[in-house]
Amino acid sequence: MQALEEKFERATTTGKLPGTVLAAASRDVSSDTTFCLASATKLVTSVAAMQVVERGLVDLDDDITKFLPEWKHPQILVGFGGEEHREKPVLVPAQNRITLRQLLSHTSGIASLDDEKLMKYYTVLGDSRGTVLLRYFMNNDPEIKAKALEEVRQVMGSLSVEPLFFEPGTSWKYGQSTDWAGQIVERVTNMTLEQYCQENIFKRLGMTHTTYRLLDNPHVAANLIQMTSRGPEGTVQPAESVYPIDPKVDKGGSNLYTSGADFLKLLSSLLRNDGKLLRPETTDLMFNYSLPKTEEFRYFRTNPEHLKDNFGDLAPIGMEVDHCLAGIVNQRDLLGGRKAGSITWQGATRCYWVLPIVLPSQLISTDN
Repeated sequence: MQALEEKFERATTTGKLPGTVLAAASRDVSSDTTFCLASATKLVTSVAAMQVVERGLVDLDDDITKFLPEWKHPQILVGFGGEEHREKPVLVPAQNRITLRQLLSHTSGIASLDDEKLMKYYTVLGDSRGTVLLRYFMNNDPEIKAKALEEVRQVMGSLSVEPLFFEPGTSWKYGQSTDWAGQIVERVTNMTLEQYCQENIFKRLGMTHTTYRLLDNPHVAANLIQMTSRGPEGTVQPAESVYPIDPKVDKGGSNLYTSGADFLKLLSSLLRNDGKLLRPETTDLMFNYSLPKTEEFRYFRTNPEHLKDNFGDLAPIGMEVDHCLAGIVNQRDLLGGRKAGSITWQGATRCYWVLPIVLPSQLISTDN
């Protein structure tokens, strides 16, 4: 900063500039600065789900329709038929039932809202969500994205039954599965996810700067850091968050706000397996689950393009992964110190954790 000030001082002294005022707009970051976790939220929901399993309120292999009757007749989107501009989605009934284990391991077939195929499905049906999502996620024009922002926040803050992309349990796909796991926690406890997690996770660990409901917690909202993105020249610039601060539901997959200090308390407790949140054997079950050893899942574990598209630099070239009930597990030692068996996840806001390290930022896009 001193060198920059000296350059401006010389410029004004020599007359190159008539005068300057330097002002810093960004606030300092502290251990209590509030970050939007985006998909890094999922770890908390996995813990909550394993708690209700531990209490006998649900089994990992229960049919979720016991708790979520809206999923009683899931359908699989196999493609689109009909003439151009008159396409219709081709749907077939799913034969397998969805389980909580599949929700936590992303093997349910439920997709993400920004998946191109799902956006096309909405658009073909004439559902306004398709237009809104396409306008925002598939457009690089900042003016168009800005106009669509408030509408896309409304979509991102809601949750509804979508078509599946494959038979439950037969493949892997990132999506809204953890949101539905959070809904199971709500249904079996008769509490909102915010209420449940405050009582059974955050208070137990002294996480006083963590919430799904930012507007209801002004001390957390007051410390919220500015979202950023990379501009055309690669510079970091202020940006608007696509995640709503007043979602219609507490989304277990994306809508948690926390501080670095708070999230580290969660990771530390899980790493020590100290019994504050889960019995040691339940923590082991959550972290030691492995996907089936089929050809379909081999693609998930080893395909470089698939790994890069889904996990960015968390899955460098040559890495092999598995998926437990809380994140991805790397299968070999990596340069830089990450050991085989380490568990990790990240969010679109570039908040990512690797047990035992948490590194938060607010830089949108998983490939930054």
